[in-house]
Amino acid sequence: MLHGCVEYLPLDGVEFNPANVLEFEKKHGVVFPDTYKRLLKECQGKTPNPNYFKLNNGFSSISVFYHFYDHRDDIDAYHIEKNQDFLREKISPNLVAFAEDPGGNLICFDYRKGPDNPEIVFVSHEDVGADAINHICKDFDKFLNYLYAD
Repeated sequence: MLHGCVEYLPLDGVEFNPANVLEFEKKHGVVFPDTYKRLLKECQGKTPNPNYFKLNNGFSSISVFYHFYDHRDDIDAYHIEKNQDFLREKISPNLVAFAEDPGGNLICFDYRKGPDNPEIVFVSHEDVGADAINHICKDFDKFLNYLYAD
C-alpha cells in the first residue's frame, strides 16, 4: 500500500498537465491503468513510500517514477520518453518504462498482450531481448500492493 511519495527531482515551478499523458498514450497506442494516471499528480518525479518489491530470488526498489512534465534540462533524464528508443530497439516495442531502480534498470508496463491492462515487468539494462524481461506481477494495482519498506 502506497503511503505517499518523497521528492527525488527538483520540481519547483513545474505543473502537471494531463494532456501530456493523453498525448503519450495516443503516440504509443497504449492505455495506462487508471490507478497510474491518478498517481501521477502526486508522485511523478518522486520516490514512492514504500518503494521495495520482490524480484525473483531477491528484491529491488523504485528510485523514481518517471514524469510527464514539459521538458526541462535538470529533470529530462527522468522523462517517460527517455527509455522508449532503448526499449523499442533492444527489448520490445511493447514496453513502457514508468520508473527505474537505483541501478538504472527499468520497471515497465508490458503491452505485449494488448494495448490495455498491462502486466508489470522489470527490465535489466544489461541484457537484451526476452532475457532482459522479468515478470513482477499481473497489474499496476497489485504492484502498488507489493511495495514494502526496507
